[in-house]
Amino acid sequence: MTNPTPTPPTNPPQSPATQNEPSWGEVFQFPLACALAIVGAALGAGAAKLGVPSGFYALPLVGLGTGLCVAAVNKRGSVILGAIALLVAIPAGVLTEWACWPFVADNSLSYFIQHFFGLAGFRLLLHAFSAAMAFWIGWRRG
Repeated sequence: MTNPTPTPPTNPPQSPATQNEPSWGEVFQFPLACALAIVGAALGAGAAKLGVPSGFYALPLVGLGTGLCVAAVNKRGSVILGAIALLVAIPAGVLTEWACWPFVADNSLSYFIQHFFGLAGFRLLLHAFSAAMAFWIGWRRG
């Protein structure tokens, strides 16, 4: 009987420290998503402002822009990225509403925020739809 020589393993076992090391794309995914969410909200707000002279109430474009820009970096359908899009879309939508359609009584931001829930129900519904759209697109795309 001959003793066969053992062959070295083709994939040596890795240490636990190097086994689950994230790539640079994964490391910068969340900060990049935050920056892109702000860019998307600004683009959506600009598009909504373009519709004001013709009477077009395009507030959901804020959530759409935010969600699409966050989805650009979403590789796996991360709920955290959806939450980032949501947290950027809500104040961006409120600021867009104030900039495009301020109250007649007082056009200051503090007055607008204090009386925000005095808006028409349909407008509040569109704010909720815009935020939900930002979350859904930012979360599920990938």
